[in-house]
Amino acid sequence: MRFAANVGFVERPIVISLIWSYLWGVNLTVCLFIGLFFELFWLDLSFVGTFVPPHFTLATCLSLFLVSFFHTDNLNLIVLILTLASLCAYGGSWLEKKLRTMLLVNYLDLERLFSEQGKGQSLNLSKLVGKRILAQFGLDLVTFNLLGLILTWIVFKFRSLLLGFHNLSWHLLLFVACLGAVLSLRYKRLYLVLIVIWIVVGGVFYVLKMF
Repeated sequence: MRFAANVGFVERPIVISLIWSYLWGVNLTVCLFIGLFFELFWLDLSFVGTFVPPHFTLATCLSLFLVSFFHTDNLNLIVLILTLASLCAYGGSWLEKKLRTMLLVNYLDLERLFSEQGKGQSLNLSKLVGKRILAQFGLDLVTFNLLGLILTWIVFKFRSLLLGFHNLSWHLLLFVACLGAVLSLRYKRLYLVLIVIWIVVGGVFYVLKMF
């Protein structure tokens, strides 16, 4: 248990959704579906080497914030929210890369501190780590609030238009999200089978709608 309960577990979209629903009293079903969507959609992407995947934590929090703000369970509106939040996830990834580059440049400061320690100077690592954590927290907070304001304005502008369309279903949305889970298998023949199934199912639904 002590190896399973870590920060990596808490930052997963499905866990964030549960905590958000409990803290703010948002519809549990909607929160769980949002968390499940992001879990499946980016299942193929993970931290490997220097690769920084899309910032799914940012996308999840933005989606939950917008759903809470507009008090909506309309899936047309939620699809717009998920789309905008997913784009922000890539922006968050870019920002994190820039921050890592900046910290790498500041690595020279750490080397200087170690050299000063050898000359009798004391090395205060806690102060150095605390400074980096505060910088990261401040950047994340500003980014979340700024993106939250922008996305709120966009969703507000398109809300009345989307509410007039026929409502979608979570089954269709989760089917699209499952592409991430399938891609994570790294099996090309399975990709081909999925495309064929998708075309057949889409054709059947199209024919049924004609009648």
